[in-house]
Amino acid sequence: MACVSFSGGLPKDCDNNMGGLGKVYLTDFTNVLGLSQSAGTVSTITMATASYFYEFAFNRNSATFTEDLSKSVEAGSALYEQTLTITLPRRDVSKRNTLSLLTNRDLAVIVKDSNGIYWYPGMVEGMYLSESTSTSGTNKTDGSNYVLTLKGFEQERAPIVTSTIIAALLSA
Repeated sequence: MACVSFSGGLPKDCDNNMGGLGKVYLTDFTNVLGLSQSAGTVSTITMATASYFYEFAFNRNSATFTEDLSKSVEAGSALYEQTLTITLPRRDVSKRNTLSLLTNRDLAVIVKDSNGIYWYPGMVEGMYLSESTSTSGTNKTDGSNYVLTLKGFEQERAPIVTSTIIAALLSA
């Protein structure tokens, strides 16, 4: 691919900028049959029949999504390591059983950040559960929880997903 030149800079954004995530949706990577994406925006996602994204609910201030560039000048390669970390409150058998199903599969992921923007990490190759910790906590105020880390490696940063298509992708 030929290098594309750029011109211009980035203006200072005056909008409120909040950190954190508000929602996380997961499904099997194979449930996504296709999508339309242009200039970093996904406008359609086609799902397999009777397939949906499912919300994995968490308490506020307990999930994060990061993208780290890993570049090798020697090899001429660059990848974005995409990491989603979610803390799910209260351990129980239902959550245990659902989380066990995530262990050996590739996942399609949509995250909604606190600014109301939906992101699609792992769009090309999917994401996978790389770590899962279950803890009782130490103090009574610690609570018990599951901490999940999902990873993906992509050649480009995660695109945004048009908010108008989200409702059609979710389970009833």
